[in-house]
Amino acid sequence: MSSQAATSIGTWVAARFSALVPDWLRTMFAGYPLARVITFIPTDKLNGRSTLSQDLLTTDTPKPVKNMRHKRIDVVAPSELFLRRTIKAPKISAAKLHAMATLDLRQHTPFDAQDVYWQLDTPQNQDGAIEVTQWVVKRADIEKWRMRLEAQGYQIRRIFVQGAQTAQPIADFSDALVPWQRGLRLFNGALALAATTAALAAWLYPSWVADRQADVLQAQAQDLQIQAVDLRREVEGLRGLDRERTTFLDTILRRPLLVDSLRELTVALPDEVWIASMVYSPQRIVMTGETSGSAAEIVLKLGGRRMLGNPRLSGPVQKTANQAERFELSVDLGRVN
Repeated sequence: MSSQAATSIGTWVAARFSALVPDWLRTMFAGYPLARVITFIPTDKLNGRSTLSQDLLTTDTPKPVKNMRHKRIDVVAPSELFLRRTIKAPKISAAKLHAMATLDLRQHTPFDAQDVYWQLDTPQNQDGAIEVTQWVVKRADIEKWRMRLEAQGYQIRRIFVQGAQTAQPIADFSDALVPWQRGLRLFNGALALAATTAALAAWLYPSWVADRQADVLQAQAQDLQIQAVDLRREVEGLRGLDRERTTFLDTILRRPLLVDSLRELTVALPDEVWIASMVYSPQRIVMTGETSGSAAEIVLKLGGRRMLGNPRLSGPVQKTANQAERFELSVDLGRVN
């Protein structure tokens, strides 16, 4: 019972969805057959090409039409050819209305859901409950209708109940009229899928290319950053070498030479001075000696020389046995007065 209810609900949902799609669109893309709507009424009330006698549904015609191209029609059959039932249910059961209709059909009629075609009208609210009309017709009767009309050159696409409050057919034979419909659907579906895939690829391809380019540029940027760090280290190394070279050149070119310093001292010191020892460095000369004169005068004489700066007595002055003065004197080198 649950499977039958599920089938009925699925059919109902599919019918509602199918009604939203125009017939010409379904014909173009799904191979849906087109048909002309024909209303079947009593013979004495026929009034045009859109009506046929209902006797064609209920009576076998003794003279079938031969060699005639079949016309596809939608049958609007009189309501008296269907079993009309009224089903009432609480409002809370509105979502399960089809399942309830299936169960009610099985319990209160001699028919099984598999032996009939049935549909529900639009539900109506009645005193806090839902009331809906169920139309039922036996499958065997529908097959007779199809055979009788086919003998007259008509093929039934759909069958509607005249006066029913629903736009859905009670039976639909579209698939039987177009056996290649499934293949066309698959073909059009494949085309739609291919077109969608192509459109998606065309939409995503620039992003993919941009991502690839971004990855390449990011890798190049990282390489350049590494090169920049290496070059910075190289520049710092060259700067260090340049500073060392400058320092070396300054040391070579600007430091006072020993020969020049000795010559300057020889010229500056008076004849009465005797030098006992001399300690030389690029910055200064420290010497010890004796003079028969005054050690202070030696400091004054050295102070007037260009290369000898800041002459000073760096140690005590002592008298020797022969009344000479023993001294220790320091002179800065490379000073220009």
